[in-house]
This record gives sequence, structure tokens and C-alpha cells, in this order.
Amino acid sequence: MTQIIHDVPVVGIFTSAIADSIWSTPTPEEMKEAFNKVDFHHSGTIDRSGVAEALRLLEKSERQVQKLMDQMEPDTDTLDLEGFQKVAVPGPQPWTWELGGVLPVPNHAKILDTPLLGPILNLTQDSMAQPIDSGLRSWRKTIYSPSDHAMKVIFLDADSDKNGKLDKQELPNAMRKLYKTEKEIKQSIEDMDHDLTFFEFKRLIRGVKYSPSNVNYVPMVGAALATNLLAAFDDDVPEEDQKEAFEYIDKSKNGKLDKTEVADLLRELGKSEMEIQKLIDYMPAEELDFEAFTNWWRSGLSRPLMTNVSGYRLPNPAKVHDLPIIGTCTSLTQDFLVDSYGWTAGAAVKTLSMMTPQELKKFYEELDTEKKGVVSMKRIAKAFRESGMSEYDIKWHRDSCSKDEVTLEEFMRLMRIGQVEDPDVKPPAAEG
Repeated sequence: MTQIIHDVPVVGIFTSAIADSIWSTPTPEEMKEAFNKVDFHHSGTIDRSGVAEALRLLEKSERQVQKLMDQMEPDTDTLDLEGFQKVAVPGPQPWTWELGGVLPVPNHAKILDTPLLGPILNLTQDSMAQPIDSGLRSWRKTIYSPSDHAMKVIFLDADSDKNGKLDKQELPNAMRKLYKTEKEIKQSIEDMDHDLTFFEFKRLIRGVKYSPSNVNYVPMVGAALATNLLAAFDDDVPEEDQKEAFEYIDKSKNGKLDKTEVADLLRELGKSEMEIQKLIDYMPAEELDFEAFTNWWRSGLSRPLMTNVSGYRLPNPAKVHDLPIIGTCTSLTQDFLVDSYGWTAGAAVKTLSMMTPQELKKFYEELDTEKKGVVSMKRIAKAFRESGMSEYDIKWHRDSCSKDEVTLEEFMRLMRIGQVEDPDVKPPAAEG
């Protein structure tokens, strides 16, 4: 499909402008056919999502679709066939426009309708306007963070059936009001497998909460500095956000999260993998309810004053890391040493300690205490943690598997290739 070239960075600006100016005018019959294909209910009108889809049926690129959609009147939510044709093939510019809605003045854009000169000027205008528009969109997405109240108002307004969720028909207009592009909207609709709650809608709009401690590009020193120094400037997370994130992660709805789920919750709240590893290591209990979690969070996720050593209650030397100023220095030193180990000896130990098929089978069978032939990924994650695997590696294995429970064959395949394949395709049988 030749229109794909119009979405190529830089080059697409010129090819799109040339196509718009010279040869990309669909016929009335083509526009009517595209309109009717999208008008599923035969109502004679289509909404904005339908307009975007009909433009794609006319072989418009995503860049062209966005440009034409931006030219629609902001208050126009639906179009009939005539209105759609005006969007798909914009008519000639008016000779005048009204200044302040009262005084007619010459319309300088009328020159774009001039034969020969018009296409050249249109190309020049697009080549200048589109990079600026793209830059403004990127800036707006980076800087503009809508408040919870603003998103709640938009969510409730889009929720036409008032069931507390947005379906594929309700979501697009809500996303448009929050400056999402037609391409982003199309991708979000394709990725949807269920209606979105308000919390899931916020996640979609905002993405993963940014934490400055995710700046871990410099080996050893970068990660330690980022975690201990930059994270000090991270915003506090409102309790309402904590509650929503807690309920979202609590898939079993038992009101408690184990260490694996707490790690997921911390990711939702913007913590880096290095921070998560440290926090999970000092988690005050194997499971936390919301009250225990919020108490831990309010305390700065601090370490316990006492710790158990061979069954004896002793002062926790790691508590020094919670002290002002000196704690940052000691924590920074510890992180530097730990990260150095992870890049040298740790990597070697990890390579040398890879399990054989027989060891993997034994590992799995010890977890399958009820001899059902399946083990939950939650139980496997806990066993990984007890064997010394990092939270990052545990998450990688969990993300590689789309199932909540796995058989021995699926577990073997997961450990070897990192993903659970089609269950009908049998892997080589494990020896022993």
C-alpha cells in the first residue's frame, strides 16, 4: 500500500503534501462506498471514529487521516455523507473570512486554490506546519498531564450507558479530548480485550508513571546514583491512586498482595526495578493488605528496626540507610557494590548455576505438592524469589507466560526459550 510512505518520518511530510495537492482525490462513488461500509447501523451518520476508518478505506495514510480529522469542527461529533465528503475532499477556500465574527477580510489562504502555484504553496505550508504540529503533539503528550478530576469528567461524559466502564465505541471520543492522535486511538482499540474501568483508562492515557530512578543507563554508578539521589525528587503518590492500583493488582480480590503482586504494584506507582528489588528485600511481611501497605508507604518504605538472624531478634544494620544524609551515602555505597557484583561475579554465577532438565523437573515436582500436574505462576514466582532470582528476572518469566497455571512441559519450555508456545505443540521430553 503506497500510502504507508506518507507515515515515514521527514519523507512522509513531502509525499503526503504532494499527494494531497495533486492526485489523491477520491471519487464521490468511492467516498459513498467507504461511508456505507462504516455506517454499520444504516443511520445515515458516522461518528469521528467512523470518519477516521472511512478515510483509511479511501487509502489515506495515518498522517493524512490526522490532518483531515484536525480540520473538522471541534463540536462536530457525527457527519452525514455530505459532511464526510467535505472532510475527505476539502472544498476551495472562501474568498473572505470574518475577523471577530463581524468584519469580512480577504482570506490569504485562497491562494492555495490557484492552479500550479497552489500545490507548490500547499507543499511548502505542509512541510513547515507538519513538523511544528508533530512537535507540539509530542510536547503536549510529554508535558500535559491531565488531572484526575479532568479525566473523571471526560470518562463520565463518555460513559453513555453509565455502567462505570468504557467500551470500544465510547473510548475514542474520550481519548480525543485528551489530545491522543487517531493512530494512537486506533492502536488502543485494537489492543482492547475488555471494557476499561476508570483506573485502566487513566493507565492508558498516562502510561506507566515516570520515576527519575529509571535512569539506569550507566553501568553500576548510574543505577546507584539514580535510585538514591534522583528518586528523592519523585512526586508523592496520592492515597486514592494507591488504592486504585492496589485493587487493580489484586486479581484474586482477597484484599492482600504477596511479594510478586507488591512488586507489580510498585511498578504501577513508578518505582524502578532497582528500587523494587531493594523494597521487596525489606518488605515487612510475606503478604500485605492495603492498610499495611499504606503504613509502609507513609513510613517512606523504610526498613524494620529489628531483624531475625537464625531465630534471634537483633538490630537491623540496614536501618542506617534510612537516616538523613548519611543514609544516602551508605545506600549509595551498598548499591554500587551490589551492582558491581551483578555485572561481574553475579553474571558468572547465574550462568554456571543454570539447571539441567532433570533439575528443572525436580524443581517443578517439589512445587506441585498436590500432584495436580499444574502449578500456579504465583507459586513459581515465590520459589524463584527464594532461590535468589531478582524481581526483574521474575517479572520477565511471568511476562513470557500468558497463563496463570503451567504444566511441566510448559514450565520446561518457559525456562528454555522464555515463552509458552501453542499447547498442542509438544516440546522434546525431558530426560529422566
